[in-house]
Amino acid sequence: MNKVAEKIDKLRTEKNWTVYRLAEQSGVTQSAIHKWFDNDTMPTIPMLEQICDAFGITLSEFFKQGEHFELTAERKQLFDNWSKLTKAQKESLLAIMSQYIAN
Repeated sequence: MNKVAEKIDKLRTEKNWTVYRLAEQSGVTQSAIHKWFDNDTMPTIPMLEQICDAFGITLSEFFKQGEHFELTAERKQLFDNWSKLTKAQKESLLAIMSQYIAN
């Protein structure tokens, strides 16, 4: 089974869904889903979008790796401001932050 099919199967299992239920929720046929699991074929992007919609996630969330990071309004503001700084300003700010964390 390829990585995409493994991820779909993992998400399906976490929800305690059968392949039938996944097909019903996504609008993708059971035979297509079984082909992904059995024949090592890949879903098309539109089919994968339907699967993601059924799971209530985005394609980006499907393919993300590692820990989930929520972008709150406060963090967005921090990133927006960070991108406007020069390299020297960023280095200074990181040094100040390190001092706060150390204390």
